[in-house]
Amino acid sequence: DDSKLARKHMAASLPEDWDIELQFAEHGAEALTLLKAGEAEVMFIDLNMPVMDGYETLEMIAKLGLPCVSVVVSGDIQPEAHERVKRLGAIDFIKKPIDEGVLNSLLENYGLYRASDVSSESGDKTCKNRQEAVESLAHIDYREYMQEASNVAMGQAADLLARYLNVFVKLPIPNVNLIEVGELRWL
Repeated sequence: DDSKLARKHMAASLPEDWDIELQFAEHGAEALTLLKAGEAEVMFIDLNMPVMDGYETLEMIAKLGLPCVSVVVSGDIQPEAHERVKRLGAIDFIKKPIDEGVLNSLLENYGLYRASDVSSESGDKTCKNRQEAVESLAHIDYREYMQEASNVAMGQAADLLARYLNVFVKLPIPNVNLIEVGELRWL
C-alpha cells in the first residue's frame, strides 16, 4: 500500500500470535520484487497505488506464475473491483478501514491462520516483527491521514455511482495538500 497509515493499520490488525514475518511494499513493483525473491507467501494489496497498481500487480503475479496468496485491501469497493480482482487471482477482498474480526475470519476460513490454543505448544508463536513494523510507521503526518480518508471516501462515492449508473468508476490517487490561511483569497 502506498499509504503509510494503511500499512500501519494492516500490521496492527494482524493476529499477534500469527507465526509470520512482515514485509512492506509501497507499490506493486516493490511487491513483485519481494515475491520474485521468495520473501512473501501471503500478500495484502491495495488497488490504487502509484508506479504499479493492484490490478497490474495481480496480472503480473499470474503471468509470472509467482506462488502467492493475495488478498485485496482497498477503499475501492465497487462490485466490478471485487469481480475483477477475483478473476485476477485474489482469494478475497477486504474493504478499508480494516475490521479485525473480518480479517481474522478470512485468514481462518482460508487456512492461513488458526487462533492459538493457549495450552498448546503453538502458544509461543508470534508475528516476529509486528510491533517493530507498527513502531517503524509511528510518525504519520496530518496530510497522510487526510489522503487515506480521501481515498476511502472516494471509494465509497465511486461504489454508489457504480451501483446507481451501472458503470465502473476509475479512481485516481487522491492528492491532498495543506494550504496556509494567507494562500486563501476571499471574494
